[in-house]
Parts: sequence; structure tokens; C-alpha cells
Amino acid sequence: MTDESRIQALEVEMRTLRTSLRKKARYGQFLLCGLACVLVSVVVVSATSRQSIPELIKARQFQVINAAGQTVIELAADKPSAMMTMRGNAGNTVLTLGKGLAGYTGLIIKNRDEIPVAIFGVGKRKFGQLSLGSADGKLVVRLPDPQQEQAPPDS
Repeated sequence: MTDESRIQALEVEMRTLRTSLRKKARYGQFLLCGLACVLVSVVVVSATSRQSIPELIKARQFQVINAAGQTVIELAADKPSAMMTMRGNAGNTVLTLGKGLAGYTGLIIKNRDEIPVAIFGVGKRKFGQLSLGSADGKLVVRLPDPQQEQAPPDS
């Protein structure tokens, strides 16, 4: 091998190595860019998800509203009563659960005209009552029967 051919072989090898290094440098740049994007996204996600959950929320009233701004669920507490009310799309009360001022604790389900159609609860006499009514508000059945109502025996 002559000096001239050796120099040419070295030049070819240098060009090949230079091309290979450029490709690897581009690959490294892409890898570094991808790693930087992942790092930034992790920082953004962790910064937005660090909302603390309070141990206790106190309020006299709590409302859940729909997209139109109407109250659909309401939790309210006024001494000595506490109620949860659910409302229909028209704003009418369809369900009430809680303890009323008259000492009645129970569940009241109403139709769209706000006429009670089902009542389940405990009254002042401290025994259960179930009433079912028709859509026009007429009593269909009531347990125990008001004619035979008496306090349950102590167990």
C-alpha cells in the first residue's frame, strides 16, 4: 500500500466516521428533546394535581347546580332540622330526606307536581310509617293503619 492510497483510505474512513457521528448527534438531540418534553409535562401535571383535599368542610347549606344554574341537590341544616332535597329539571322538589321541625324523620318522594306519592319514616310516636299515594295525592295504603295505630311492644 502506498502512502497515497493510505491517505485516501483514511479520508474515506474519516468521512464515514464524521457521518456516523452526525447521525448519532442528531439522535442524541432528539432523545434530549424528548426527555425535556417528558420532564416539563411531569412538572406541569404534578403542579396542577397538587390540590389539597380539606379534612373538613363546614357550611349551613350546600348546593349542587346544573349547567343552567338551577339547584338540583341541596343539603341544609337549620336547628333542629336537617334536610337533603333533590329537584327535577323544572326546579320542582322530587325527593326530601331528613329530619323535620315536627319531629318527623324520613324520606318523601314527590311527583312532578310536588304531590307526595311515597312517605317512609318515623314520626313522633317513634315507630315506622309507610304511606303510598296516587298521582293526585289520594292515600292508597298506609302502614300501620291509622285506625289500628298503637305503639309497638318493648322488646
